[in-house]
Amino acid sequence: MYDQFMSMRDPRTVGWGLTRNLKFILPISLGYLYIVKVWGPRWMAQRKPYKLKSVITAYNLFQVIVNGFFFVQYARHSYVGGGYNVLCQGVSYSRDSNSMVILNLSWWYIFVRIADFMDTFFFVATKKFSHITFLHANKVE
Repeated sequence: MYDQFMSMRDPRTVGWGLTRNLKFILPISLGYLYIVKVWGPRWMAQRKPYKLKSVITAYNLFQVIVNGFFFVQYARHSYVGGGYNVLCQGVSYSRDSNSMVILNLSWWYIFVRIADFMDTFFFVATKKFSHITFLHANKVE
């Protein structure tokens, strides 16, 4: 099953970090779930919530700027300037410059999604455990 799954990956990303196999992404994802659902609440049980308002504000500003950048770049290279069809767009394995820009943006966006884990870590550190729902944890992961 693993070999079948890996055979479906984009051949243009062979050798790129975090896309080579599941040895990196899977432990990161499982570690995140363990920290926010098990270890973090236990660790914070006898501690006062941290006051992280300024850190969270800076983090949120960073997320708005970075996600805005990715939105503009994706739009520029896909639907607005890249000739993509809004209604139906098949998968292209082309190596033209525009396709490679989209692919490269997608690879970098993996790191933005990993940085999204901080959102949940802030919930743990501020003892807002009710915010860590199944839906939230799976959306971030």
